[in-house]
Order: sequence, then C-alpha cells, then structure tokens
Amino acid sequence: MKVLVIQQKRVGDVLVSTIICEALRQEFPQAEIHYMVYTYTKGVAENHPAIDRLIEFTDEHKKSRSAFFKFCQDIKAQQYDVVIDAYSKTESWIISKFSRAPKRITYDKGVRKLFFTHAVKPMLDASGQEHITMRRLSLLTPLTDTPIHSMNHSPSIHIDATAQEEQRQVLQQNDVDISKPLIMIGLFGRIPQKTWPIAYMKKLVEALAQQPDMQLIFNYDRDQQSMFHHLIDGLDVPAGAVFPNVYGNSLKDLIHLISHCSAYIGNDSGPIHIAKAVGRPTFTIFSPGISKAGWFTEANKQEHSAVHLEDIRPDLFSSKPVVDDDEVLTMYDLMKPDWVIEEVMSFLARLSSRI
Repeated sequence: MKVLVIQQKRVGDVLVSTIICEALRQEFPQAEIHYMVYTYTKGVAENHPAIDRLIEFTDEHKKSRSAFFKFCQDIKAQQYDVVIDAYSKTESWIISKFSRAPKRITYDKGVRKLFFTHAVKPMLDASGQEHITMRRLSLLTPLTDTPIHSMNHSPSIHIDATAQEEQRQVLQQNDVDISKPLIMIGLFGRIPQKTWPIAYMKKLVEALAQQPDMQLIFNYDRDQQSMFHHLIDGLDVPAGAVFPNVYGNSLKDLIHLISHCSAYIGNDSGPIHIAKAVGRPTFTIFSPGISKAGWFTEANKQEHSAVHLEDIRPDLFSSKPVVDDDEVLTMYDLMKPDWVIEEVMSFLARLSSRI
C-alpha cells in the first residue's frame, strides 16, 4: 500500500500530524508512506522512521499555476492507493482529487465530499472533547478496525548528533554554562491574537532571570526582531542571566538548540511542540481564543504545564466558548503577569530535580 499524507500548515501542525504517519506504520508495517509539507517545515519530519519520503510543496508551486499543475501531475504519477488530507484546504483538495487515489480521506465538512471518497468526523476523547491527536488519528478510521482511542502516539523528532554538537558549541561560544539551568523563552506568537502582552512577558523574563543560576535564551521569528529589541531594551536582569545573541538561525538549528535546554516557556506556537517532541518540559501561555482542552493533552503534568484565561475566569467562556479575534487582545490583558509568574515558578519547582 502506498500512502500520501498531506499537511501544508505551519511547523507545529506538521510536527503533530506526523502521528498519522506513525499510526500508519504501526497498522501497516509494509506500507510506503510519503508526507507532503511546505519546504520550510520539513525539518521537523526529516529522518522520521515512519516516513519513507518527504514531498516538498514550494513557494513556486503555490504561486505559479503551471508549477502547481505539474506538481499535481507528479502526484498522480505516484499512483497512491490512499491520500490522507490533514490540511484540507482548497489547494490540497485539488491535489487529492488529481491523485486519482482509490481512497481519499479528509474531514467531514461541506463541499469536501466532492473531492474525497471518505469524509470523517473527528473523534472525541473520553471526556467528549476534540483535541489535536484524536482529530488527526480519526483520519485513519476508513483504513483500520483498530479503535482510535487505543492508539497512543506522540510527535517525535530525530536528533542529529552533529547538529546538536554544533549548537552546543554555539552556546559555549556565547558563554552559556550548559551545566546550569537553561530556559528558552518563546516571546511572541505568530500573530497578535496569539501573543501575551509584551509588557507582561518582559516582567516574566525579569522574574525568571532573578532565579539562582538561571540562564535565558529567546525564540522569535525574524520579522519580529523589532519587537524583540523593544522587549529586551531596559531589562532589569542580573549580569550573565540573558543571552540575546543566541538564536536558532534555521529550523534545524532551533530544534537542536532546544534539545540543550532545561525547558521551554512561552506563547503557544510551533516551538512548544518541538520542545515536547525532543523530550523537553514545556510551559504554554495559551491565547484566550484557543481551546486549551483541544491542544493541551499531556498526561504527564509533571513535565508540561499551561495557563489559559479560562483557568481563572471560567465565567467569560461559559456562554461563549469561542472568542472572536477582536475580543482576544482585551481578554489577554486579564492574564496578569503576577498570576502567570506564580504558575511558572510552580512549574519550575516541580522540575527542580531535573534542572
């Protein structure tokens, strides 16, 4: 059986969706499994034991009709038996339909049924919640009789020893003592609606920097450099506590830099999932507009923790569980730094034996 799994979203989604490939490998050990992703996200899926080939969807494929048509032809030539579209947008619908695969599977919603042979409803967990793992694994229901609830898969990333050593040297060159606690802070989300207020984050950074032997490095997108400099300007921190020049210049560098950290703390974003996938404890600050129950599913609450406005103001969500984008920024202001700092310190106390 030859299978194509499609996930053309950002890094976190691509990483989480590797569990589809992992579940396929477990159910069908002899299957040939291909995974289609944007080129810039492929680093989180490279060398994955459940993936035989990465299919890269490039900017040219997205911008050029002729390049996109040729790409569809190439997909058709692969003669897939099954296409699983976990992205499920117009672009991937066309690719799936063009594949001519006998089985084409995606989520059940609207016109998607015109492009696919199977449209499935996401499975709910035992508490009746829909969350990221169950949603993705539900796409396997047309292929197997194995109960989805019995599948136990978590995203993982292959660590390259050479790349990890390169990042260790980067840390040492910047006078980071890797024998002491090293925390990476995810300063911003990719959009304002997923970014805890910068003034609040600044207070968290200062509070963390005051902890004994604490060392802090930062993660942010290249187009957020002005926001980064605005945040670190005037930081009230002890000497040797923050290292603003340490930065993952590529996705591969970021992955292997995180692998040296004691923990990752920050806004909900792709690097949070990377940290979990390389076995590092995480603390997530969720946007009021995101479902914590849907994304925070870790059974091991000792190593992973998270906060959401609903934790302290459930009344704001009782009648309206989904928050409009224009409300999110105002609601973020209610997630005061004193509360979040207290939760972060409690998280680090639980990890004291590790860091």
